[in-house]
Amino acid sequence: MMIDGFVRVGLGVPKVKVADTSYNSETAIEMINEAVTHDVALLLFPELHITSYTCGDLFYQHTLQQGARESLLHVVEATKGIDLLVIIGCPLVHNGKLYNCGVAIEDGNILAVVPKTHLPNYGEFYEKRWFNAAPSTTSSITIGKHIVPFSTKVLLQSKIHKDVIIGIELCEDLWAPHAPSIDLARNGATIIVNLSASNDLVGKREYRRALVNGASGRYSSAYLYANAGPGESTTDIVFLGHSMISENGVMLKESTG
Repeated sequence: MMIDGFVRVGLGVPKVKVADTSYNSETAIEMINEAVTHDVALLLFPELHITSYTCGDLFYQHTLQQGARESLLHVVEATKGIDLLVIIGCPLVHNGKLYNCGVAIEDGNILAVVPKTHLPNYGEFYEKRWFNAAPSTTSSITIGKHIVPFSTKVLLQSKIHKDVIIGIELCEDLWAPHAPSIDLARNGATIIVNLSASNDLVGKREYRRALVNGASGRYSSAYLYANAGPGESTTDIVFLGHSMISENGVMLKESTG
């Protein structure tokens, strides 16, 4: 819903269970229904919410990959008749390769799938072990009955409010020298969303805040950042769900986690 030029947006960081796609999809649906009661127009979830981020080598398992697709479609079905754009994280196989993706959903339809471009492979992160970086070309992906764009270049424009244009990137994409959001903003995005799983270390919260504020300021846009939180495995890393909404370089809302 848009009132007097303002769009109400939300960040959903529900508790997850590692590799439990059924549970994670249900918590997402609960939060979607709650968002509807607050007239939220755009709801963003963290990176890989459907499976959780910390599945490790379970990402290789066909059972988990198939369960992720089925649970994603369960979330899609739950959005029928709802005036709300949902963007949620899910691992998806495309042309025989596994990708870390953001999936845009509205009114029972998948609108687009955006794969992650920059995969962290240093320190405590080793995403290249499981995932492939986004291809430079645009293609189509089939999920159930939905055939949709598979691309980092996707822009979602409101049918009613033409100046609401949404671009999608994932976690490390923001930290990279050439973030996908740069091109998204150049091509008209007024809201950038980031599905993230950024762990907590001493001083990292302040650095993340500077990145998000800096991006929204440079792009003269809103920047939404939903970060993984409760329930993720603590084997290698810890997540506190530090999430933010910034506009034109000013922090509008920040979680205490």
